[in-house]
Amino acid sequence: MDLGDIVLSWSIQDIINDDLYQGQVEPIPCSFTSLDHYLKSYHAPLIEETRSHLCSCLELIMEGPSSKILSLDGTEKPEVYYMDVDFWDYGAAYSTEAHTIRNGDVFILSSMKPEAVEDFNRYGVTYYLAMVTDVCTDDDDECQKHFKIKVAQDIGLEEDLQKLRYAFFLGNIITNMWIWKALSFDKHMNNNFTVIEPLLAPTNSVGDVRGICAKHDGEHLACVPEQLLKGSGITLSRFIS
Repeated sequence: MDLGDIVLSWSIQDIINDDLYQGQVEPIPCSFTSLDHYLKSYHAPLIEETRSHLCSCLELIMEGPSSKILSLDGTEKPEVYYMDVDFWDYGAAYSTEAHTIRNGDVFILSSMKPEAVEDFNRYGVTYYLAMVTDVCTDDDDECQKHFKIKVAQDIGLEEDLQKLRYAFFLGNIITNMWIWKALSFDKHMNNNFTVIEPLLAPTNSVGDVRGICAKHDGEHLACVPEQLLKGSGITLSRFIS
């Protein structure tokens, strides 16, 4: 399961629950027994960081972009839909600069327009978390009103589709998704990871290594700078190009 799927599986109650991952987020160790140990050490903290970010965004959701949903059309994948929206209504937080829809944007699709976050949990209210997965890059207003989204489950019934009338922008998680993808690389699929692995143990000698690169399926991780090779304090974000 990738980070986007984990986020889409959450409810609003999950997002505002600061104890959702209690006991799962542990301090990052000073040394690691293997590359897998190193990469997996960041999984839970990254998930919690994403939840915390969306929780903060949720507090301002009434001030962010929202729009009426004009249509939701299914695709060949049951969890993916084409969504058409009306003109975006920008709240106070976006009064000076319009938001540009992009991949990784998370929305709440709702059957009603709430006055407060608590209204999403009122009896009879239907809502889904959705994430933008495909939007054209043309400088065109129409691109901002027609794009592809993904939900956690098949909305399925036509009556459920008709209930969803509004889309509320929550936040963007694309950077954390890139980090998650880097953490999920399979070291057995590329021999370059065998060069990085010795760097994770502070007792091992790293010699005169100055830059180590890793690549996977045509996508490249940035070279590891010299200062990151000292000891075991390797910073994850510096692996991302």
